[in-house]
This record gives sequence, structure tokens and C-alpha cells, in this order.
Amino acid sequence: MTTQLDLEWSSPRLVATRFGERMVSAARPTEAFWEAWRARKDALKAEGISVSKGSDGNWQVSRWQEVQSAAERAASVEASRSAIAADIAIPLPAGRKLLPYQSSGVAYALAREATLIGDEMGLGKTIQAIAVANATAPRRILVICPASLKLNWRNEINAWQTLDLPVRVINAGDDVTDTDGWNVINFDICHRYQEFLKGVEWDLVVIDECHRLKSQSAQRSLAIFGGERTLRREAGGARSVFPRSAPSAASS
Repeated sequence: MTTQLDLEWSSPRLVATRFGERMVSAARPTEAFWEAWRARKDALKAEGISVSKGSDGNWQVSRWQEVQSAAERAASVEASRSAIAADIAIPLPAGRKLLPYQSSGVAYALAREATLIGDEMGLGKTIQAIAVANATAPRRILVICPASLKLNWRNEINAWQTLDLPVRVINAGDDVTDTDGWNVINFDICHRYQEFLKGVEWDLVVIDECHRLKSQSAQRSLAIFGGERTLRREAGGARSVFPRSAPSAASS
């Protein structure tokens, strides 16, 4: 049925919803679509079609598709909750040791292109992200976090990394040219470093407190994820800091 709507769909993109990961495409509604929507709205909804107003105030049609089946999602959730220490070798500094659920979390992240680490506060999400880097040996790493956590990230990286990479804490006004190593920047200055952030092929991107990006139209979200709305009236809109090849980890 949806193939008969004759809409010009955008390229699908992956988004996280309360039902799990979904692929979504968008299109502008036509008169023919509105006629079909009025006639068989419930059937179209069942096929994954929805209608809403976009950030520009205009109506938008969305087509949602599942990435995983219900059984696959259940298996994935069960694997992520496992508290059994993973049987993998995770490089760590001498004298450092992960707790069983942390090593399991690292193993889970290593099996995925992108991962949300959703442990409670104080359970070591930062350490797990650093351990993922130790296991994958990236050279150019971007960490985006609240300003109050930048120094904590620097200290934890220095304590837990095995990569012997420099740690660079970026503050407003800093002139940044070198990209090798850990680059720690806070959300609220990312829009000032657009050319730097989006001109680098990052090997690993980590976003701490990622719930701060829940609004798709907010300046900080556009500065990191990109979007259709222009950022500071830049022609062509905002681009994403994520190259297709870069793995990512987020914590909330």
C-alpha cells in the first residue's frame, strides 16, 4: 500500500525510539496523499506511516521500518543486561580491573557499530567507553560531554587508557589543529568548532549525557548530528560529526 503513495522519500536514517531502533524516511505530503490518508488512515498507520509537523512548521510524512524483529530485540536486550564477565581480552593498565558487568558491556559494545550504555550513575560508563577504545585502538577520538565533566574525562582517560595517546581538553577560544589522540569538548561550544569537528574522520565518537541531544531542532543537536534546519544560517544546513565508518558510544 505505501508503495502506491507516490511520494518523494528522503534517504532512510537510523533513529532511536521508545520502541527500539527504527529506520525513517520523510516526504512532503501531496493532495493525493491527503486523500489516501483520509480514506485509510488506520491501515497506513499499521504500515508505519505517520504525519507530523516538521521543525519548519510544514506537514511531513514519515515512513518507519523496524531494524530488528521483536525476537532479535529481546535477545539484544538480554545480552546487554548480562552480568557475566565476557571471555575476551580487554587491554587495561597494570593493576586495573573491570567488574563483570563492565567487561560484559564492553564485549556488547564491541559487537555493535553504535551502542548506548545506559547503566545507572556511578557504575562506570566512562571506564567502559575507555575500555572500548583500548580494545579497538583508534587514533582520533572525540568525546562530547557537559563542561563540568571535561576534567573528569581527562583524569579517567589518563588512568585507564592503554593507547598512550595525548588527551586534549578543548575550551572556548582554543585554536585546535592537531587531531590525533583524545579530544574532549563540551556540548555548548560544538557549534563554534564546526569546521574542526566535521572536517575530521573520527575513529571513535563518545557522547556522555546523550539525553541532552533529545531535541532534534536544538542548536547543540544540529551541531553534532546535523539536520535540515540551517545552523547560524549556513547554506545547506548542518552536517553530522559522524562519518559512516566511525563507531560510536553514548551514555546517559
